[in-house]
Amino acid sequence: MEGDKTLEEITAEVEKLDQLLQDGIADTTSDAVTAAVKAALDEVGAEPAQNRHRGLIPRLRFFVQYKKQMTDLLDTIRGKPVVLLHGTTSSGKSTLSLRLKSDYTPEEFVEEVIKTTNKMTNAGETKKFETDDGSLIEIGTNQPQGTTIVPNIFYIEDDIGERMTVLDMPGLSDQDELHQFVISVVYRLIMQDLRNCVLASLVGARSILMPSYTNGWRDQCLESLHQILGHDLENFKMGVKCVTFIVNHFDQLSKLRRKRLKLPAGLEYSEKKIKVHDKLIDIVARSANAPEDCLALYQQISANFMMVDYAEDEFSDIVGRFREMINPVLERNTVAVNQVGTFSLSGAEEAHRARDILNHLVDMQLAVRHAHDAATTRVKNLMTLYENLVTAKKTAVEYRTIALDDIDNKRFAGLIRRMNSASAPLSDKIAEIGAARDRLENIVATAHFLKVEAANQTPMTRCAVIRSTINKTIFKTTHDIEANVDVASATFKGYMVYTGHNPQLENALRNDVAAMDDVVRIIKGMDAGGNANRVLSNSIITSGHPDDPDLNKSQVTGSKVNNDPSCFQMKLSYAREITLVVTYEVWSSGSTAGFFEDMLAQREKEYKKMLDGFKGMSRGLDSLREERVALSKERSDVITATDEKIDSFRAEAEKAHESAPAIFEEVNRLLESFETVFSQGGSFGLCGQYLQFMKEHVLHTPASDADNGPVELPTADSSDSSKGGKGNAETFGAKAYKKASKAELSTVLEFTESDFDGIPIGDLPVTKAERENYEHELLAKMKAEFARLQQDYNTAASAAIAELHAMIDIPQDAPVLPYSFHQVEGITENWEEQKKRIIEW
Repeated sequence: MEGDKTLEEITAEVEKLDQLLQDGIADTTSDAVTAAVKAALDEVGAEPAQNRHRGLIPRLRFFVQYKKQMTDLLDTIRGKPVVLLHGTTSSGKSTLSLRLKSDYTPEEFVEEVIKTTNKMTNAGETKKFETDDGSLIEIGTNQPQGTTIVPNIFYIEDDIGERMTVLDMPGLSDQDELHQFVISVVYRLIMQDLRNCVLASLVGARSILMPSYTNGWRDQCLESLHQILGHDLENFKMGVKCVTFIVNHFDQLSKLRRKRLKLPAGLEYSEKKIKVHDKLIDIVARSANAPEDCLALYQQISANFMMVDYAEDEFSDIVGRFREMINPVLERNTVAVNQVGTFSLSGAEEAHRARDILNHLVDMQLAVRHAHDAATTRVKNLMTLYENLVTAKKTAVEYRTIALDDIDNKRFAGLIRRMNSASAPLSDKIAEIGAARDRLENIVATAHFLKVEAANQTPMTRCAVIRSTINKTIFKTTHDIEANVDVASATFKGYMVYTGHNPQLENALRNDVAAMDDVVRIIKGMDAGGNANRVLSNSIITSGHPDDPDLNKSQVTGSKVNNDPSCFQMKLSYAREITLVVTYEVWSSGSTAGFFEDMLAQREKEYKKMLDGFKGMSRGLDSLREERVALSKERSDVITATDEKIDSFRAEAEKAHESAPAIFEEVNRLLESFETVFSQGGSFGLCGQYLQFMKEHVLHTPASDADNGPVELPTADSSDSSKGGKGNAETFGAKAYKKASKAELSTVLEFTESDFDGIPIGDLPVTKAERENYEHELLAKMKAEFARLQQDYNTAASAAIAELHAMIDIPQDAPVLPYSFHQVEGITENWEEQKKRIIEW
């Protein structure tokens, strides 16, 4: 039976399941999922982080256009000595680059290049020139904004084939915001290791030789070098040692100006350099009280410079002088790594702003994933709850089966055995009391009838029914009747004896007889019906009914004989139970009814005495009766409790199922919202590609705390204020940007993919086409998992609810109590109640 579990084992199993259900139901009513989804929706729906860095995104978008060119350039020059042609916009860097790569005569170069470019007057007008090695160099008009963004690279070879790498660097000053940002990144990355780097700064001849131009050049040059080398004085003084100067465009000086400066055309280069050097020494002398950075600039230019006159200098002379100026600086360069800031704090600030935008993406993703995980856990818990509810239903039915088996087959069985044992000694008294009760019932019925029919004065047929009692001796057991039907003023009409007892027949003879014809009809119906009761003797209907020879009839002790009209007496004995029916007629008169009522009072006293004695004997059955009632109630309670429990399981399953659609709807809406935000604008891709690029190419940490930032980039403050904005980057957006500390800036590029929750920031999409084709792996995985989960949930919920509504088997009826116990209970029934029923009937 049910795996042979004991009642204790199945009870423990039920208690364990009840606790599981309690925990599971408590989980379905918590608001943890709703709170997680709401928090994620708030995070996704918050104002984008890029709103507080409005100047950054356009700069990064412009930067990405040049990312590949910068990567190729950095890969080419990494670890090699490099010369950077530096100067303000339109200082002639591209022109010098072309001259260093083109073996023109001075006359040819002036005719082909100088005069041609001088004729370009329209803003943005450019012309490309081909060098000796076939490469192209673009030269633009003399406009404030330069044409170079990513440096042009070229090589200078000496007579023995050694190559010097030269970069035509874009100007830092007089550029628009987008150009300046990309150019600053270029400088920052190229100049990471100053031991392999020399700045060749171009300065116009007019700026040195004509005092009216000198101060303007000085201010521009200092500003530009500070942007590169930093504002810390010691760092600047150390870094400026890596700078050489090219006094350019002597050809632009008029003859009159050259005459006044005593630098006439055709003057030897060495003499020309002495005069220029004297001029520089004079400038240094007059700058003795100037700021230290200004003095350091003048001292450096006076110590290390060359001159270029495109109208007079031959190609080989310019190249030779260039190499002679650069090589000693590279050979004696004593600048150590990190003595000059190589990734400035302002540059790190830009990276920190990019990380702030990406951190918002990470925060969104973490919130979405938390909500997704919480919802997934809730749905799986719902599925587990359904599974436990189905198991609990099966266990409840199993518990009912085992409990009822314990009640029916063990405890009831033991109770029945004890009932049989306890009621057996009372069996002999049952028939005797039953016969006495029958007599009382006959008397009550007769008296009531006579009272009702007194006015009619008609004879009525009545029947007395007497059952045998058992008589056990050591020799044999017989069933005896000692009849003494005391009916004064009545006429005896006959008797009948039959085997066994027949309550239906007896009731009919007592209650349905008004004349002898009724008696004859009932007896004939008894014979015709194939009844199990066999007639042993019948004087009511004599034909065809001889007396059974085994029926022993004799006189009752006393003087009266059979057929006395006022009293019928007879003693009967037989081997089986027998019943005697005596028929007589009475006249319904008031006096006769009164006689019967008087007789009833006497007989009730006798019956009460007899019954009191019997109750005393049967009092030992009271505890058994109580036990039977308690056991029956316990059995009923088990069945009722099981039904109620299963009903509660159904209710809990349906209640839990009602909460599921909202979870799926909210999470799917959240995932769609996150996907929409992620795919808008490409800001995350721009920040990611910028950070990844800088991480891959920045070799050293930022400068010390004393460094205020070498390359001062334009920030959102300046760009936005110029457009009429608030003028403060930290005020943009609903969530203010907290400016980073120097400690944070120093580690801004120290990140791994895990810092961005596994997002491959370098591969994030930027363009619309990229965003449309990009697959966010985590988001796609969450959407696919949640779709499968929703399908699995629907299947599990439908199956569980159907199973919980399935009908269960109806338990078998309780065991039938022994007949003898029912007899005892019947005998002890209240006589007054029985008499009342007879009279009412």
